[in-house]
Amino acid sequence: MLWLKEHGNASVAKSVLNSEELDKRLRICWLLHRMMVMLKVMDLITVALQSEDHVAQLKEIFPDREEDGNEDLA
Repeated sequence: MLWLKEHGNASVAKSVLNSEELDKRLRICWLLHRMMVMLKVMDLITVALQSEDHVAQLKEIFPDREEDGNEDLA
């Protein structure tokens, strides 16, 4: 507690934000999150490919932007 009183909250926040360990953990969490999203998409594709009308199911999962009308992509 003495260190906190002497250095203040800003120093504590700065030391935490500059921590290499925190940076590594955040990168790992971000990568794991992205992998989980890709796995969910792959599961959807696998299920769609097993159906008789896999093209229709894939179009439901990934709608064509041109068919949606006047959506602005910019």
